[in-house]
Parts: sequence; C-alpha cells; structure tokens
Amino acid sequence: MKQNREVFSVPDGKPENVGQTWMEIWERDDLKKTFIAEYERYHDKGIDIYIGVE
Repeated sequence: MKQNREVFSVPDGKPENVGQTWMEIWERDDLKKTFIAEYERYHDKGIDIYIGVE
C-alpha cells in the first residue's frame, strides 16, 4: 500500500511558527487527509510538517 503525503515547510524554520503553520493546514479544504500520519520533522535546515493524504 503506497502512502501519499503533503509536506509543508514552517516559515523561517522557527519553532514559534509551527502553530500558525498547523492552523493554515487545518483550514485547508482541498486536502483529503487520511489522519494516519501527521508529524513534524525538525532538522538542521528547518522544520517540515508531514500530512498523510489520499
């Protein structure tokens, strides 16, 4: 089973921007979310939020 995902980069890679990025994701009606995997990845180049989609 192939799993698809959308990746959203947090502006400026700053932790204080994570909440706002989540709010923008939750407000989107065009994402067909699976709710199987939603997570944040913190790395040396920034922060990404991964959302499972159909």
